[in-house]
Amino acid sequence: MAGVRLRWPVFGDEIIDRELLRFSERAVSDMRPAYIAIVKDIKDATREQFAQEGGRGTGGAWPALSPEYAAWKGAQDFSPGTILRATNEMYEALTAEAHPDQVLLIEGQGLTFGATGFSGLKGYWHQQGSGNLPVRKIFDFTELDKSTWVKQLQRYIVSGELGPGAIV
Repeated sequence: MAGVRLRWPVFGDEIIDRELLRFSERAVSDMRPAYIAIVKDIKDATREQFAQEGGRGTGGAWPALSPEYAAWKGAQDFSPGTILRATNEMYEALTAEAHPDQVLLIEGQGLTFGATGFSGLKGYWHQQGSGNLPVRKIFDFTELDKSTWVKQLQRYIVSGELGPGAIV
């Protein structure tokens, strides 16, 4: 019998893919409260990833902007020293409570989160890198993040509770 699976592909990379085999018989049909708590954690981690310019994740700090691009950003009245925050559209799409480019679909047995439109395209190119554009992973979670989310799901399946620190 298959277990409960937590899987999150991002542009072809498996950010997390964990199976909760012991819990298949106790799985509940409506996991929305647990997913809502996990989305809050994902958004918090993403805010930290932007604030630390990649330093929060496992891949290390994002490569610096080229001097030419930093100068161009300054000439456009963007913050020339910030990385991935020229207009803040992508940041807001991935961290705000709601945003026109945010994709958030929470169903009883599934969760979809990310960005669409120009924000999604920018996220894709930075997550993967391309040509002269270096990889700057936006979704780059630690093993502690992943194990915390798995434990939240396990606790919810077993007890119907979200556990300490979970806010819905």
